Amino acid sequence: IYTVGTRSFSIFNADNRTLVYDSKDDFEQITSKDTTWSKVFNADNEGNGAKGRSRAKGPEPEGVCLASINGRLYSFVTLERTGGVMAYNITDPSAPSFVDYNNTRNQYKYDGDNGPEGIIYIHAKQSPDNQRYILVANELSGTITVYQLKVNTTNVDLTETNVEDKLSVYPNPNNGNVLNLTEAVKAEIIDISGKVVLTFEGTQADITSLENGLYFIRLENGQTLSVVVLR
Repeated sequence: IYTVGTRSFSIFNADNRTLVYDSKDDFEQITSKDTTWSKVFNADNEGNGAKGRSRAKGPEPEGVCLASINGRLYSFVTLERTGGVMAYNITDPSAPSFVDYNNTRNQYKYDGDNGPEGIIYIHAKQSPDNQRYILVANELSGTITVYQLKVNTTNVDLTETNVEDKLSVYPNPNNGNVLNLTEAVKAEIIDISGKVVLTFEGTQADITSLENGLYFIRLENGQTLSVVVLR
């Protein structure tokens, strides 16, 4: 039985174009057995009905980026329909191993991050807080998911960056006018290159001078929040 579209990621030998590895049905095996995400197994990116995309492309792997971390090579793959990002250790291209999966869609209603497509890796040297990040652009929800990579002795974990409960920033994404915080702070706003573009005190910041993009808000205590400016 053959179905339309790929459901996996493949590694080829660039010299002779031979297939070295294919993940086959890994993505569907992993999401179908996950106690949280089995609810939206092969669901479409616009609805939460399980198996809605089983007949065509399944989870539909869409974007991919690579990261070299501590001598190991990783592949990060977005799943456009089911949502989320798959992480694989591909240091040995003939025998990759599954590392982690994280999804930021809502499995009960249309909410959260839907339709992940583009994905990039931010190296610690490129990051304003010297941490490694994966950024994902979601075409349907119009949002950007920020995952911080937690590096351990053998692999990495994908952790969505969350603001502490006592402090949050809104609206986020922001239309580029006024940024609000739930408590008064003294902070600086840093762009993706690490440049400080604005400083402010209090519960509001005028960000009309900022261009569209991802920014980090660094507080005096070292805590970092992220905000997307999207006009």
